[in-house]
Amino acid sequence: MEFFVFLCVVIVGIVVWIVFAVKYDKQREVEYRESEERRQKEYEEQRAHQMKALALTCRRCRKLAPPIPGTGNRYRCNECGNQFAGAAHRM
Repeated sequence: MEFFVFLCVVIVGIVVWIVFAVKYDKQREVEYRESEERRQKEYEEQRAHQMKALALTCRRCRKLAPPIPGTGNRYRCNECGNQFAGAAHRM
């Protein structure tokens, strides 16, 4: 009888530990996902600010033309789609 009680206590303890571990893991996953979403949003805001800060005036329609990433000195107008070379940038 004592062994049966001891076995039940051990099993209950293991189940409680597993439930706690799963719950803790899910909580950590949610926190990680939220922090990744915050980082992504901050990155996108910084990138948008950087693009706007580096933008030149389109020679065709006079609207903002942000730099084209990876080109070194090329810009594309958001309004008319005109592409042109301009000041060097590091995007």
